[in-house]
Amino acid sequence: MTTYKEGNTVRLEATFKNAAGTLTDPGTVSLKTEDQAGVVNTYTWAGGGVTRASVGVFYRDVVTIPGKFEYWFAGATGVTAADGAEFSVTPALV
Repeated sequence: MTTYKEGNTVRLEATFKNAAGTLTDPGTVSLKTEDQAGVVNTYTWAGGGVTRASVGVFYRDVVTIPGKFEYWFAGATGVTAADGAEFSVTPALV
């Protein structure tokens, strides 16, 4: 599991490809995040907090707070795929 220091900006990113391996935009992209308190937030593309960097590549930047953080991207309509990960954040030394 990757570890970051508190206050860093972390880019959560997903890449979507079709069955032939070509980068492809799904019709919908959603991102769910869960923080250490168990609070779940949902973001979407387009207009809902997920940004399209290029064909098939989507991201959201988050500022870290101490604890464990999990995220999950899902695409549907045209390209159905999902992927996620988790990371931890350690407190910054003052």
